Amino acid sequence: MKVDCNASVLLGNRRFVVMTLLFLGLINLFGCDVMTTDTVERLRTKAEKGDAKAQYSLGVCLTNGIDCQKNPEEAVKWFRVAAEQGHKEAQFNMGVCLKDGIGCEKNPEEAKKWFRMAAEKGHQMARAELGDADAQYGLGSRLMEGLFCQKNPEEAVKYYRMAAEQGHEGAMVDLGICLIKGDGCEKNPEEAVKWFRMAAEQGGAVAQCKLGLCLKDGDGCEKNPEEAVEWFRAAAEQGNPQARYLMGLCLEDGIGCEKNPEEAVKCFRTAAEQADAEAQRKLGLCLMEGVGCQKNPEEAVKWFRKAADQGDADARFSLGECLNKGIGCQKNPREAVIWFFAAAKQGRAQALDELEACLKVSFRDAEHLRTRAEEGDAQAQYNLGTCLFLGYGCQCNSKEAVKWFRMAAEQGNAKAQFYLGTCLFYGTGCRGNLKKAVKWFRRAAEQGVAEAQYNLGICLFRGDGLGTCLFRSDGRRKNPKEAVKWFRMAAEQGVAEAQYHLGTWLDKGIGCQKNPEEAARYYRMAAEQGVAEAQYNLGICLFYGNGCEKNPEEAVKWFRMAAEQEHADAQFSLGTCLDKGIGCEKNPEEAENWFRMAEQGKKRTSQQEMKLLFIAL
Repeated sequence: MKVDCNASVLLGNRRFVVMTLLFLGLINLFGCDVMTTDTVERLRTKAEKGDAKAQYSLGVCLTNGIDCQKNPEEAVKWFRVAAEQGHKEAQFNMGVCLKDGIGCEKNPEEAKKWFRMAAEKGHQMARAELGDADAQYGLGSRLMEGLFCQKNPEEAVKYYRMAAEQGHEGAMVDLGICLIKGDGCEKNPEEAVKWFRMAAEQGGAVAQCKLGLCLKDGDGCEKNPEEAVEWFRAAAEQGNPQARYLMGLCLEDGIGCEKNPEEAVKCFRTAAEQADAEAQRKLGLCLMEGVGCQKNPEEAVKWFRKAADQGDADARFSLGECLNKGIGCQKNPREAVIWFFAAAKQGRAQALDELEACLKVSFRDAEHLRTRAEEGDAQAQYNLGTCLFLGYGCQCNSKEAVKWFRMAAEQGNAKAQFYLGTCLFYGTGCRGNLKKAVKWFRRAAEQGVAEAQYNLGICLFRGDGLGTCLFRSDGRRKNPKEAVKWFRMAAEQGVAEAQYHLGTWLDKGIGCQKNPEEAARYYRMAAEQGVAEAQYNLGICLFYGNGCEKNPEEAVKWFRMAAEQEHADAQFSLGTCLDKGIGCEKNPEEAENWFRMAEQGKKRTSQQEMKLLFIAL
């Protein structure tokens, strides 16, 4: 069993063992995955020679009975000697043993001494045991998300409660959310409202927004739309985009306030400019229908697209309708099908109806299509493959779909070549074959299919399907220089991910010469299409003046847009700017909200792993 040697073993009567990785402290000491009696003996030998890590690990074995008999008394002995050498995990465990009387008599005062020593070395759990509210909240967040430990909502709620009882705003909010959802505890909307109210009265914008929602819907309290509006307004004044959106809904329908469609649109627009997807979709609807503003279908489509790019199912459906009918944009049934498909996958039933209608218009009857395909019509073969792949007008059959994609591809149909390559890459409807996938991506790419150019670039960069190379540590033959060529082609055709990755490689000089100015240009192209990583990187460029003129104010705008998409690094950067008043007005309260969200999010230590595009149609 693998065990993390850097984590604490958490003992005692509060299910501490469940909170972390269960058995902790032993992996990689001897380069083996399975503990043996011999390994425990070698641990003992090292421990007796004064090795603090071995002393700590031996204590773990004796505590949990890992390949030896449980012996808490002896475990405490080894934790103590390791703790006296400054081993922080041992110091923490020593504190737990003394606090709960595990292997020794209870001694709360001495327990505090060891917790304090571990806490001084940055041990968060020790800080939590000493009553540090920030540490308790941070530990609760990690346990709720399963960050660096086993996910445990019940224990998370305990730590949220400890911190909340000390007045920690973030803990109050998250405890309230758990009580509303019943996550890690029994549902208790009434208690949730209590915590939301306490945090809201401290000025927390997120809490004010949550309390307003409860009051508006009567969740855990009596309905009080007037008071709900007051809290939405308070949060909106602090810049909370969700509160601005909710305030807009109230103004639009006259809930808790006088009806004012014009003011509602202003709220929607402000929230939309902060990248709130619901507000972007709502603003699009107002502009499309002329509610509270002049009709402007072209601008409506712009906002539908922004919300659709963020994954809003209703916006994807609305964008599909506009493209299918040519409302506010050029008619494009092919792209409409893509958005209907995306909305249908998210459970939008009406999108499925529209999708079927589009396909019937495009492909007519599947049997008629089959006749044309069998006569050798390459476009019919490709269309029939698409119908079979998705199960429209016929039974879904990915294996037969691949057959028709192949026939069309061999006749030179570029889209069929792309989809055949994709099926071969993933092993969908056929046996996976990276080498053949690359061959078909290349043929489609040479005919100008942007998605194929991007996928080919990925394969060349990673060495997928390119054979082996004895001189590389991973054994892969790679060609980053050619990869950049294809990425550039895809980027110029508007593939957002290609624009982002090309910007990254130009920024770092991967497969090409470093070119900060061009990198910033491609980051901007991808950022404007809603790619969070590109928005963050563009913000960094503008903040430091890398490849562009230094502009902290614009940097903050892009940090905010990425932060609203839950990009943890952008949330932290935005918090820093707000905290110090760089590029924006100083706002420590809002900064704290962003720091909290960044802490909750999974920190990105490297850029996301590049993934192949797969567009259904």
